[in-house]
Amino acid sequence: MSACHHLLLAGADPTACQSLAVTLRARGHRVEWLDDVQRLLRADWPDPPDLLLLNLSIPLRPEHLGPAHGLDALALLRALRLHSALPVIVLTDVDDAADRVLALHSGADDCLSQPVVVGELLARIAAVLRRWRGHERRAPATVASLPLSAGAWRLCPLSRTLRRMNGPVVPLTPAEFRLMRAFFERPRHVLERSDLLALATEDEVAVDAAEASAGSRGVDLLVSRLRGKLGDDARAPRWIRTVRGRGYRFDVPEA
Repeated sequence: MSACHHLLLAGADPTACQSLAVTLRARGHRVEWLDDVQRLLRADWPDPPDLLLLNLSIPLRPEHLGPAHGLDALALLRALRLHSALPVIVLTDVDDAADRVLALHSGADDCLSQPVVVGELLARIAAVLRRWRGHERRAPATVASLPLSAGAWRLCPLSRTLRRMNGPVVPLTPAEFRLMRAFFERPRHVLERSDLLALATEDEVAVDAAEASAGSRGVDLLVSRLRGKLGDDARAPRWIRTVRGRGYRFDVPEA
């Protein structure tokens, strides 16, 4: 008998979703119909799912993603990929190669047209999860990959994201992440501009032109961007404070 997996099902048609959920449950899987797509972007699952079945016809409202992302299921998938490697199989109502290619480029692990053949869907779920489990075995967690916490903030090295308690997940560039990690490792300590500059330009391959600019101006630009992502007011910063003539300090309450 195949292994039992926790599957999320995101689709627009309740009848079709219910029918597919019943079929998958009969094969031993736990299936949850997702009616709040924002949960995907918050990544706050008490019981993390193993795989998402995403129907391209799922309706989205502007508040789900914001105007910058558009309003389709592939935009949701691209937003999800900013902070999560959750395996995703896209279900499309049209058997069109262009749709499948677009889904794969947007971050899908596989794509299948509907109506699905149950045996094929089960085989594809098993194949995607086999590849995912193999990747996990090849890249075991290390101390350096564990999330860091500072006050109400949480920094995740694996997804290179920042999050405040119950807030949205914020993606960081490589240089932003290195600076944020330094702040997390030494909260309430002044970090010199020269040290922050060395961190920002540590890996020139991964740093964009603005981040690699010489001198403290590059650090100031990075800090300004971090403040924006933290929702910090540069005129009266609450989290990242400027220490004149020296550098910056990340202020969080004592544990």
